Amino acid sequence: MVVADLLVFLERIAPARWAMPRDNIGLTIGDPQALVAGVTVALDHSLAALAHTQLNGHNVLLTHHPLFYEPVRRLTAETADGAFALACVHAGVAHVSAHTNWDAAPGGISETMATALGLQEVQGFAAGEPVERRYWSVYVPRSARESVIEAMHRAGAGRLGNYERCAFWSPGHGTFIAAPDASPAAGAHSEVALVEEDRLEMTAPAYASAAIRTAIRQAHPYEEPAFVEIPLAAESEQPIARIGALPHPMSIEVFRDHVDQAFGTRCLGWGRKETIQRVAVIGGASEFVWRQALAAGADVLVTGEVRQHVALEASEAGLVIVAAGHYATEQPGTAALASALSTKFPKTGILVYEPPPGEAGRPW
Repeated sequence: MVVADLLVFLERIAPARWAMPRDNIGLTIGDPQALVAGVTVALDHSLAALAHTQLNGHNVLLTHHPLFYEPVRRLTAETADGAFALACVHAGVAHVSAHTNWDAAPGGISETMATALGLQEVQGFAAGEPVERRYWSVYVPRSARESVIEAMHRAGAGRLGNYERCAFWSPGHGTFIAAPDASPAAGAHSEVALVEEDRLEMTAPAYASAAIRTAIRQAHPYEEPAFVEIPLAAESEQPIARIGALPHPMSIEVFRDHVDQAFGTRCLGWGRKETIQRVAVIGGASEFVWRQALAAGADVLVTGEVRQHVALEASEAGLVIVAAGHYATEQPGTAALASALSTKFPKTGILVYEPPPGEAGRPW
C-alpha cells in the first residue's frame, strides 16, 4: 500500500467534490508514492497526534480537520500549523485530511451522530456543493446496448441518489452510407444501411465527461459512434447533515440526558418544546444549517458549537438547538473513518488517536 492508495479510497467513500469551498482536504504533506507503514486517524492535527503516530511506527496521519485553510506564504515554526508541518517533514510522516467531504459522506460524521442518537428513517438535508451534470444520448445497435451501458456506468454515468446503473432506452432504426475507406460494423460500402438501434439515455456529473466519451468509443461497435452530450442544471449531489426520528418522543429534559449519554458530554441547549421527536444532526461548528433543519421539520438541531446570537434567533423561531461539543460530535465519526480504513486495508495498521481530556483539542 502506498499513500496514493489511501487517497483513492478516500475519494471513493468521500469524494472531494462533496467538500465545501476552500476546504483544504486531501494530501497536504508527503509523497503519494511513499509506502505506508501504518495510519493514525485523529480529529485534529497536533504535535501530540504526530507523536502518537510515530510512537506506533506509523508514517501517515489522517485528520478530520485540515491543515492550512489559507494560502501559505512562509513555513516557519513560529505558528502552530508551521511547527506541525515542519515536524511532519522531519519525521517523514505524510498528512492527509478528510473534512466536510467526510461530514457529508455515508457513514461519515453526520450519519455517525444519527446512529449514536438512535435515529430512525434517517435522511439527508442541507444541500452540499452543487455539481454540474450532463445528459447523454447514445445511438447503439441493440446487440451492443448492454456493453455500452456497462462501460458508461463504470466511467461514472447512471448514478441517481442511492441507485446505480440507471438508464433508459427506446427502439428505433439507424441509417447511414459508409464511405469507401470506412470500416462499417454493419452494411456495405456506398450502400444505404438500415440497422435496428436503441437510443440509450443516461445522466452523469460533468467531471466524468472525458471518461464517458472514451468509454463509449471503446465499447461501441461502430467506427464513428453517434452520441449527444447536453448540459443540465447543477444540483447538490450529497447533503451534509442528517435528520431522523427518535424511537419514541422524549421530553426536552430526557432528550438532554440522551444527548449527554450518546456523546459522553454535557450539552447546552436553547429553546423549549413539550416533546422532541424529529432530530437534525451535524457535527462541529455547523450552526449555520439551523434554518434548513427547521424547514425540514426538525424539533431540535444537535451540533457541536452554537454562538449566542444564533441560539437566540433559532430558539425564537421555534427550533431547539443543542451544542454538544465539537470534539464530542466529531470524534465518533473520526473513529468510523478508521474503521472503514481497517476494513479496506486489513493488512495495514490503522489506529485512532484519542487524546486524554484537556489535551489536543479534547475538553475536560
